[in-house]
Amino acid sequence: MVDGTVVYTSGIVAVEGPPWSMAYAGSVGDEIDLETAQKSAALAMRCTLGNLKGVLGGSLDRVDRFVKVMGFVRCRPEFTDPPLVINGASEVLAAIFGADRLPARSAIGVASLPGGASVEIDAVVRLKA
Repeated sequence: MVDGTVVYTSGIVAVEGPPWSMAYAGSVGDEIDLETAQKSAALAMRCTLGNLKGVLGGSLDRVDRFVKVMGFVRCRPEFTDPPLVINGASEVLAAIFGADRLPARSAIGVASLPGGASVEIDAVVRLKA
């Protein structure tokens, strides 16, 4: 959703295609390991960028910066490293926008995500005026 110079994304998971299908489904610590979860976070961020590009008319040129990223990681209760998982998403942003422009970030472990996804990303993005 675009609100003036701010874009809010929500509920974006790692999908591949076409045909589009869930990638890296599972719970971290059970079905998937940390490295695979980081790949899921990176792909979820690339999907976020793709959705953002679509909302902005096919280009990311209007993006000033990502302000906030929230990463939700499906994991066992004893898994205490959701921030390490969401590093995969941050690495994508650093490669595109620069490490000095990384957003504030939250990484939260959860019991389940839609469709069995391992990672879900929400973001707040500021557009150039």
